[in-house]
Amino acid sequence: MTDKKTLILSSAVKLFVQNGFDRVSTAEISKTAGVATGTMFYHFKSKEDIIISSYKAIKKEIISQTYLSDSENITIKEELKQLWQNIILWSLDNQDKVQYLLQFKNSPYYCNDLMAEDDTWKARLEWWKNGIENGVFKQIPLDFLLKTFNDLLFGTIEYLMHHDKEIKKYIDISFTICWDSVRENNL
Repeated sequence: MTDKKTLILSSAVKLFVQNGFDRVSTAEISKTAGVATGTMFYHFKSKEDIIISSYKAIKKEIISQTYLSDSENITIKEELKQLWQNIILWSLDNQDKVQYLLQFKNSPYYCNDLMAEDDTWKARLEWWKNGIENGVFKQIPLDFLLKTFNDLLFGTIEYLMHHDKEIKKYIDISFTICWDSVRENNL
């Protein structure tokens, strides 16, 4: 991404989190980003394009936290714990972006068509599917398993955003809750 495009998205995210999607104009975004309106429209077709592009950029950032070293001696539980910690620590350092994801998810812009064209989770989805097939994770539909995981993850993140004492302790406690929720009962 070009620096100006990144600057536009970053400015838009802050404005959208502060004011909501409806109360932010493209003129305000370009002014906050310090770029000409024509430059902004060179990179983005519309405000909706900025909203969706911001979501996709943040989603790629958060997904990058899920890629771990290729250690052959790591269990799925250890890998999930590292993924859990990485996402939470990234989220605490990028609270505006996390707030944006939550806001976007509850907006009319979040739809099945957008999710269908988004393949950024493909490798991680395969990891979850393999865990189900190999009996590590509960034998339930993948979308239900991921919903459970995401709700616990974002619940932990939201809690830690407001209670920043003993972060390590609550990351560990929340991971135990997560693991108990997703693992097959005989593990």
